[in-house]
Amino acid sequence: MSAKPRQDEEIKQAAASWMLRREKGLSPEAEAEFKRWLERDPQHAATLARHERVWTVLDRPRATGQADSLLKKLAERKRRRYRNRIVGTALIAIVAGAIGLQIGRTRNPGPATTVAIVLPETRLFEDGSVVELRPDARIVADFNETRRLVVLHQGEAHFQVAHQARPFVVVAGGVGFRAVGTAFSVRIEETDVELLVTEGRVSVGKSEANPVSSARDPSVSKASSDAEVVLVPAGNRIVVALKTEAGLALPAPTVIPPAELSERMAWRIPRLEFTETPVYKAAEMLSQYNATQLVIEDPELGRLRVSGLFRADRVETFVRLLEANFNARAEYSDGTVRLNRAH
Repeated sequence: MSAKPRQDEEIKQAAASWMLRREKGLSPEAEAEFKRWLERDPQHAATLARHERVWTVLDRPRATGQADSLLKKLAERKRRRYRNRIVGTALIAIVAGAIGLQIGRTRNPGPATTVAIVLPETRLFEDGSVVELRPDARIVADFNETRRLVVLHQGEAHFQVAHQARPFVVVAGGVGFRAVGTAFSVRIEETDVELLVTEGRVSVGKSEANPVSSARDPSVSKASSDAEVVLVPAGNRIVVALKTEAGLALPAPTVIPPAELSERMAWRIPRLEFTETPVYKAAEMLSQYNATQLVIEDPELGRLRVSGLFRADRVETFVRLLEANFNARAEYSDGTVRLNRAH
């Protein structure tokens, strides 16, 4: 292993260790050591933020007494995936919301299941704001005493902005997006920049030395092609064309249907990666993320194994695949899906 991958692996292990120690409580000396570790390298905070994101998605599994074993399993899973060079899903085809599904009857099941939670890259800023990055997205952050600035150079990123007096501005392709107590996604392509607002409001204007100046009242906006600033509320989007002869033109925001917004933001949804996982265990994991609960009533069905990557919010996809491949029969009632073998 070369020096860089070895260093990255050491940082991951250190971050996991600090997660466990912080959950159990740090002494003043350990707290000071932890702060020094964070300040030593920006990658330390970024790696810790990814662990925190997993912790949040799992609703802090320490409540069930499984925190230590879960983090150890996740760390070992990462090491094994790195050694085997199978990180990523480039070779896996997307089918009906499930990725690379494999279902089979295992005569000799061997050791217990492997389950991993796959999340977008997440970074925690020093102000408490969080950014989630799609693959290949690239940002540069520059915070000072008067403003918080993030430049999106490529790809798409979703921002959950911590409320502060300092303005939070994202710049992409010469367009400035100023948060007004909000959460939003920005995507930049060669010909345009798109903003999707999921919470609160975002003011949009031409990016200069100080994009969308905080001196301007963001509640005042113009929805015309020559607008200086446009205010975009939650559930709306705006697409700004780049490199036009007429210069930057800000169109009026348009409402995005909830179903379309949900699909556009689907990349942020956790994926559950199963490797030779018993059906009953996969059902338990999926049930944690959904109001609809899966109950495997047939023990033989529950012992069968599945492998693949699933969207955590797609219970119905998992059910359909069991019906098609395992001759399962689903019965729906009161937010519960009961699964048996069809006779």
